[in-house]
Amino acid sequence: MVSLDIAGICKQVRLLRRQVARNISTAFVLITLILNSGMFFWMTLSWAEETSDTASALISPAQMAQSLDSALASHSSELAVLKNELQQLEVLQDKLRSDLGAYDAQNTAHGQI
Repeated sequence: MVSLDIAGICKQVRLLRRQVARNISTAFVLITLILNSGMFFWMTLSWAEETSDTASALISPAQMAQSLDSALASHSSELAVLKNELQQLEVLQDKLRSDLGAYDAQNTAHGQI
């Protein structure tokens, strides 16, 4: 006669039930992710098509080139102004160094008197 361990069988059933529940949850999550990624792909694709149509209708290559040339000219003139200001600052720095040297020499002379 085979002895039945009812407590052990119940424990095995509970463990199997938990594993099945985990597997079902995992499968549900995976299916949801797959479906969502597919929907995201199609939404992104349609958005990209709409955006490219809108962008091509808004700016022509000639307008873009003209805008870039204008920006380049503006930044070039600003760079020239900054270079000029830098040169003036370097001149003032040299003058300040020579003035400080003169004051230092004058202080040394007064200290020796």
